[in-house]
Amino acid sequence: MAVYFELSDGQVNDIGHAESLIANARQACLICADKGYDSESLRDYIKRIFHVK
Repeated sequence: MAVYFELSDGQVNDIGHAESLIANARQACLICADKGYDSESLRDYIKRIFHVK
């Protein structure tokens, strides 16, 4: 069951949507992504949003 989604062009890197997708799915208890989402800044964002140490 989709909670939130965004559409993007086929040739656009998806990481540009990662923060807004996460922000709009705050009830999530697990975030799983492929290596296309491998970014230290995204990891820091996830830790900050979900208060992870």
